[in-house]
Amino acid sequence: MDKNENARRLIKTAIRRGASRLILRDLDLEELPETIGQAKKITHLDISENNLKELPDDIKRLRNLKSLNASNNNFTELNSNFNFLKNVVSLDLRNNNLNRLDKGLKGLSELEHLILDDNTFEEIPEVIGELPKLSYLHLKNNYIKSFPSKMKILDGVYWLDLDSNLISEIPISFRRLQNLYHLKMRNNMVEFLPEYFYDVYIPQLFLEGNPFKNVPDSVVKGGAYSIYLYLESLLGETDYIPQSDAYFINEAKLIVLGEARAGKTSIAKSLINTQYELMNEPSTEGIDIYPLKIPVYEINENQSLKPVSDINDISEDFKLNIWDFGGQEIYHSTHQFFLTHRSIYLLVLENRKEYNENVIYYWLKSISSIGGNCPIIIVLNKCDQPISDFDISRYKNDFENIFAFKRISCRPEEKYKETIFDLRDTINQIIKTPGLLPKIGTQLPPSWVRVRKVLTNYTKGTVAYLSFDDFFEICVKNGLESEEQALLLSNYLHDIGAILHFGNDLALRDMVFLDPQWVTSGIYKIFDNQKIKNNNGKFTNTDLKGVFDDSEFSKRSGKFLELMKKFDLCFSLDSKNHLIPHLLTQSEPSNIWDKKAGELSYYFFYDDFMPKGIIPKFIVKRYIDIWEEMYWRTGVVLEYNNTKALIKENKRKQTVEIRLNGKNKRQFLTIIRKSFEEVHVELGNIKIVEKVPCDCRLCQINENPNLFRINSLVKLLKNGKPTIDCIDGDEKIKINDLLNKYFEDSVDKQINSNTQTIFICNTEDDSKWKAPIKDHLRVIQRNLNFDIWSDDNILPGANKMESIKSALDKSSIILLLISPQFLASDFIMREILPIILNKAETSDTKVIPIIIKHSIVDEITSLQRFHSLNPISRPLSELSDEDKNRVFVRLSRTVKAILKGYENIGLIID
Repeated sequence: MDKNENARRLIKTAIRRGASRLILRDLDLEELPETIGQAKKITHLDISENNLKELPDDIKRLRNLKSLNASNNNFTELNSNFNFLKNVVSLDLRNNNLNRLDKGLKGLSELEHLILDDNTFEEIPEVIGELPKLSYLHLKNNYIKSFPSKMKILDGVYWLDLDSNLISEIPISFRRLQNLYHLKMRNNMVEFLPEYFYDVYIPQLFLEGNPFKNVPDSVVKGGAYSIYLYLESLLGETDYIPQSDAYFINEAKLIVLGEARAGKTSIAKSLINTQYELMNEPSTEGIDIYPLKIPVYEINENQSLKPVSDINDISEDFKLNIWDFGGQEIYHSTHQFFLTHRSIYLLVLENRKEYNENVIYYWLKSISSIGGNCPIIIVLNKCDQPISDFDISRYKNDFENIFAFKRISCRPEEKYKETIFDLRDTINQIIKTPGLLPKIGTQLPPSWVRVRKVLTNYTKGTVAYLSFDDFFEICVKNGLESEEQALLLSNYLHDIGAILHFGNDLALRDMVFLDPQWVTSGIYKIFDNQKIKNNNGKFTNTDLKGVFDDSEFSKRSGKFLELMKKFDLCFSLDSKNHLIPHLLTQSEPSNIWDKKAGELSYYFFYDDFMPKGIIPKFIVKRYIDIWEEMYWRTGVVLEYNNTKALIKENKRKQTVEIRLNGKNKRQFLTIIRKSFEEVHVELGNIKIVEKVPCDCRLCQINENPNLFRINSLVKLLKNGKPTIDCIDGDEKIKINDLLNKYFEDSVDKQINSNTQTIFICNTEDDSKWKAPIKDHLRVIQRNLNFDIWSDDNILPGANKMESIKSALDKSSIILLLISPQFLASDFIMREILPIILNKAETSDTKVIPIIIKHSIVDEITSLQRFHSLNPISRPLSELSDEDKNRVFVRLSRTVKAILKGYENIGLIID
């Protein structure tokens, strides 16, 4: 059957069945069959991944068409037939060869969602302004250099994606985009974020990857509110500061990693002191931190021939905070907490040692998962000894951020000292190269610089830490007015390794650690205590105090315990006894599991990279469910609600296996998966593949059954394929029946359900805000299938908690009306919010906070992952009627986007 005949057959079948969807994807079509116009009931047409250059005249007859996917074709312009798609709401034209839209879109009066990613546009098409309902515009991966001179064409746009273009400036007219809610402009060429951006609040703002010179990277990553606070601290100071007196970022971390006894400490000390005499350095326990000052003349040496635009402007001495990490395996799982993005990484290998390739890949993937694209220098140490073969090219192919490969020796002979000088030159080259160390040369608010100098003087006086109140007082005296600005500064100083402060953690927020070495030494003293090691990680409060011979450490032992809990390094068995799972025995207890009928197995596959310490972190997160102290370093047995679970790691296969039996297997699996998701995110968004065994008769009795990928099964269901063949047997497996063994809600129901519920969560004090919210939502309710639920829906005599749980169970969107009363409500914070958070973690439910009154919501860790609809600094209670109305319109559009199921639109950072 030729390609056109295959398309005709599919069209004929759709006509006969009166289908609403027609998929002609990937048929190698150069034109659409003339019969396409007869499929008049089609509402969704997919013609992607063909070789089409225009739409035929017959397309005009598809008057019911709502969605057209024409991506991955050969359109170079849109012929006039596109103008007749007057009812199309969503149009996908990504990855064609388009650079203009003159002819084909003016008639699309209903178009709301336009995707133009991966084309060749050099400017935002002016025709956008003639599409009255356009709200969602995607122009990622084009060649756009600037915003349009007539900014009015973007007035109605609510969701704008301009990632990976060539935009170099944000014009002052940008302020007029009052409807803009979501802006992605990552990886462009913007060097200066203008002060008038202070007047703009875009709740979902993504600007990472721009070479900003006036905003630190840690601020940009914080989004709209973080940028707002930073610009607030700059306003009123920078105007009168001469450029010659301005202060710039000239500081970063140098992180030295590698296996034990590779010579990391000797290299660190050689970099600091070129006259260092090689000695047998003791193995680093935990982390040692050293300052390295690089004179400005050394950095700028041999740079005179390079164009100014190709180098960072370094005008003063540069400071590197060298963090020398211990190489013993016990430390690997704790290093992650101190790795950061603003860093140079030295991966030190021993020249004479024949390395297992997996060991090198492990270190490179560890760095990449936590440190992102930070530059890496691979160092083969001890080159004075017999040289091993090392093929750097194979690693560079997989890790583009490998900047250099060096063979060195720390021996005192002149020819070996040259290798250390060469390494320093390489580090200087990284400092000078734009983009390798984010924000080098970025101007800092003078108030930040003043605070930093005060803190440096404190450290010289051997003050290891301050209370946050004392830190805030220093900030106020030096020009920072609010706690939010102080926290922004502490976050930046934490990022460059100057201090340690966990401002988002209420238990640790009060301690600002001025000396990171003091903190790391304290934690690793506990880890390395022989008594605790001999007791397989168990210790008492008395043991903890006895670890420290320094009285200052000893009286702060409780804070070290909190830090270790923060890092998921330990948990409390009771008020006096604690356990470090990383120090548990490796041996699996005998007779820990009896297989029973109806048992379920579930697998995580770490095909790309399996970090060390996954199971110990998981044990800390789920310690409350541990069954009869049944745990070891690579496994644990849990019990919850009449159900047991065995979880254990197989390093050889790079898997974690979960086995469950009991009455509530699906419910318990949901909880376990949620905890593993937290572990994977904290370890650097580790990529995993989730699988379940086939349940055909042959696989049920097979020790090694065929395994199916969960995402593949769900994709088959979505594409209308209800069964899958087992490759080892001859049975067809019903996908929905298989998945419903593992997931609480019917997968088929989730895929095909039409009615959705919007849940409004508020206190009695804030009830008056429900009315305008409901009024605005009812405008879009006419055309969308959803219900609105609030506590007004609870029937007289009904059980309040059961009614709320039932409504939450059905909800796809949850609105939180945030106020001091909301945060002070024990009923909401203890009873309702945990259910909401669990639902957000385990489903596609979207949670939208709406700020009603000033409150400390930014300090509530559990709510920090959600983007508020309006700025924390601009609660509804203080807005004019016009501005309140704008917020409610923004809410309606956000809800509409979610309910219409735009797959590439989500409220949570992607």
